[in-house]
Amino acid sequence: ALLWLKKFNPKNGGYGIINIDKDGHGGMLLVDLVDIQVKDSKADTLENPIPKKLLDKFKNSVLVMVQYKTRGILRSIEFRCKDNDEAQFLCTCMRVIGDLLRRERSLRQKSSKKKAAAKAESAGAVGSGSGGGSSSVSTTKK
Repeated sequence: ALLWLKKFNPKNGGYGIINIDKDGHGGMLLVDLVDIQVKDSKADTLENPIPKKLLDKFKNSVLVMVQYKTRGILRSIEFRCKDNDEAQFLCTCMRVIGDLLRRERSLRQKSSKKKAAAKAESAGAVGSGSGGGSSSVSTTKK
């Protein structure tokens, strides 16, 4: 998960995934990542101005836009990275993590479907033992 908040209050027991509300406010799960990209335009500083105190540190900064989907609604958040290399690194890492999480979720779903099918099949085999066929009752002669 990627978490964000306006003000951290340690008295509330910290901050975690449970603090993300149903509309995606406060964070996102990386499995919900739709797209992440470095913004090309230098005009982003007009829309998202850098405070004068930070202008020297972030003179080569670039904006990264993250899009994610929560409950069918496409949302986005923007990050400012110090330079293009950091922005590209962030994008690559988030893409890799998102892909791995989606792959794991898909494998879990396939595994649970196989287990459910096997359970249903074994339940059907136990229920059909009354009419002959394959019975597992053994008898011994004395």
